[in-house]
This record gives sequence, structure tokens and C-alpha cells, in this order.
Amino acid sequence: MAKIASSWQELYACAGKFGLDMVKFGELEKLFNKTDPEIFAKYASLVPQENFPSDEVGKIFSGSELYQFLLLCTVANRPALEELYREKGYPEYMLKEISADLPVWLDTMRRDINTYGLAPRNMNWAMACLTGWVIPHGRLQSNNIHFFTENLSIYRNGSELKILPAFTPGNPPSPDLTRGDRAINMHIPASGPLKTDDCQASFRRMKEFFNKFAPDYGFKALVCTSWMLDPQYQELLPESSNIRQFQKLGHLISLPERDTTEGTMWRIWGDAAKNLPPDKLPANTSLEKAVRQHLLNGGKMHSGLLVIFPDEI
Repeated sequence: MAKIASSWQELYACAGKFGLDMVKFGELEKLFNKTDPEIFAKYASLVPQENFPSDEVGKIFSGSELYQFLLLCTVANRPALEELYREKGYPEYMLKEISADLPVWLDTMRRDINTYGLAPRNMNWAMACLTGWVIPHGRLQSNNIHFFTENLSIYRNGSELKILPAFTPGNPPSPDLTRGDRAINMHIPASGPLKTDDCQASFRRMKEFFNKFAPDYGFKALVCTSWMLDPQYQELLPESSNIRQFQKLGHLISLPERDTTEGTMWRIWGDAAKNLPPDKLPANTSLEKAVRQHLLNGGKMHSGLLVIFPDEI
């Protein structure tokens, strides 16, 4: 097992490697110093495991101290992250890219509840990054392994797709992508503009990465399911919108049965949106204006699926 940072000096150095706000992080020294070292070592060592006991920790710490303690436990695992990337042979720039994910979630916490630290739901994603389950590829990220989970069988005919329910009697044989196939599952981190050139570069990096580090993976396609892939944005947003352009980089499939209205509102406005009617939502950006008006008109938001086949990259 990789060494866990156990002193304040080690933790502070690890925070710097994650690119954290060192003034804000320095304010956590008081909590660290008053925490039983055995308690800290116990829970910090559990961070890389699949089921971190957040509820159990919540019985020891409450309020902002819980979020701060979870952040300390996460940062303490920096040596484990570095060891993982060394063992895998991943290049140094990938370590820097995945490190930049943690400050993004801290910014989300500040936006949502004006607190410095990690809520359990944010920490789950941080753990996925620490354990290599999420891998960076420039502007976009992917899982290290993924089985296509949509109940669909997809057939290509040139640039056109035929989409049928998976494993239905009478379906044509040999779909290009169906449920259970290996795929590269993409994520869109909230790390800046979604520029077309940057995304296309990420597609190429994903393909090259899996061909080099997992040559037997045999992925059938790059896939992404997201609130950003709601086809309604093709009507709601201007042509120049990065979201609209991203949707055009592959085969866009509507998932109208999947209501993501609440999740979309959280992504755009944060937790404050939970308690606001649509007419009270801020409307400063083109995205905010478009979604706000859509909600005022009685509309709902939905998820969408983007599929890109290897020969299209």
C-alpha cells in the first residue's frame, strides 16, 4: 500500500501538487492538529476503497468540519496517486491533468454552499480520480473500463444510424454497438470552455491511450451521456454555442424518457436553484437565458447520448 501523508507538512506539500489554494488549505491545519492521528490514518487509508464510510465519518465530524476532514483524507492520498501513475507508466502530463480535477470540485462546493472542502458526493468523484477509474485526456476524461449500458443496439449505414431496443427478437445480427459492449465512456469536466478543437484532440488521445495501454480492450465506440447532450439545445442555443458544436462531433441520440431537469439546474446554477422558481433564476449567460425561458414555458430538460466510432476519430 502506498504511503499516506500523515503530517501537516506532508499534507501541505500534497495540496500544492494538487494546485489548491494554499491559503484556504492552510486554514485546515487547526482541524488536522486536533484530530486523533489514528482516526485520521484510519479514514485516509480507506479513501481508495470502493465504499468509503462517509456516514460513519459523519458521526465524528459534522457541518463544515466533515467537508474539511474529507478533503484532508483525499489530499493525504497524493502519494498513492503518484505511485499508481508510475506503475501504469502514464505520462507526467496526465498526472497534472487529473490533479487539476480536485480544485474544480472545491470551486463547486464554494458555489453551492459557500464551504471549503468536499461533500461525500464530490468525494466519490475525487476517489474515482485517485484510483485511476477516471483518466484525463486533455479537455475530456474517460473511465478506464466501461461496458455500454444503454438498452440499445446501434447499426451504422454510412452516416445514418438505425437504433433498436437491445436483444429484441428479429433484430439484425452484428450491431455496431449494443448493450454490454466495451466502450470508452467520456466525461466532460467543468474545467473551462468546451472548444471543438480541444474535444477532438481528446478523442484522438483516448483512442491512442487505449491502443497503447490496453491494446486488448477492443472498444466499439466512444460514448457520452450527459445533460449537455439534450438535443433541445440545438434549438435553444445559438449556432455558435460550444454545447451545440460538441453535439455535432458524433452521432447524437435523444433520451427523452430521462428527465434531467433538476440535474441540469444544479449544473448551471448550483444548489441555490433547488429553492428558486424559474422566474427567479439568474439569466446572465446565453445558457442561463435559454434554459430559464424553456422552464418558464413549461419545458423539461433531458439527457442525450453521443456516440463516436473509432474510424470516425
